[in-house]
Amino acid sequence: MFKEIPTYLLLTKVGRIISLILLGCIIVIYFFIGSKFFLIEKIEVLNSKLVDERSLSRWNGKNIFLVPVNSLIEKIDEIPEVKSVVVRKELPHRLIVEIQEYIPCAFLRENKKLAVSKEGVVFPFKGEAAETYGYPIVIYEKRNDDENFPIGQIWPGFDKAMGAYVSVKEMVPIDIIKIKEDKEIFLYIRNTKTEIRMSSEDYEKEANYLKILMKELPSKNVEYIDLRFGEDVVVKP
Repeated sequence: MFKEIPTYLLLTKVGRIISLILLGCIIVIYFFIGSKFFLIEKIEVLNSKLVDERSLSRWNGKNIFLVPVNSLIEKIDEIPEVKSVVVRKELPHRLIVEIQEYIPCAFLRENKKLAVSKEGVVFPFKGEAAETYGYPIVIYEKRNDDENFPIGQIWPGFDKAMGAYVSVKEMVPIDIIKIKEDKEIFLYIRNTKTEIRMSSEDYEKEANYLKILMKELPSKNVEYIDLRFGEDVVVKP
């Protein structure tokens, strides 16, 4: 038969175990939180000038484990030009902020104050001499108040329109991207009156048709090319 352990002895042993566990937790917490070993000494921002080390200087000398990564990401992500942001903690004392920005692919109307990325995101253009870039102009006929245009986000139809432009820009020099309706995209070739009409849903397939067509019509004066009907391509010379 097993010898019965008195209750007070059992409680004493359990109390000792709990005390040891608590002591161990205190030591671990002090090592990671209270120790100077994990204080941030260097903050590095990669791939962007939108955020610099000085704007994050408040975290210098702070414990690296106490940096609120999610809040920091949300704050940086509010910048319209920011596409994505990753914050990494490299122990023991280095904080790295890696930012990916949207790249201008076109300008919104003629004011050239707002750029449009290939994803269809509108954001402020901070470059100089915008007309020297040779980017096309995006015209959205349903909206005229450019100054109040929502920035830092995709406006409906812009993603498909920019996708259509990117798919054909190597074949033909596009000067204007016009969005008249949600399902149709109009591309105008630079230095000519040629209009390319595409479906916003099938632009990838229609871009392949255009590639084949341009091999047959490299130098003809084409008024418009209508690609909305798949293989039934309409060409009016």
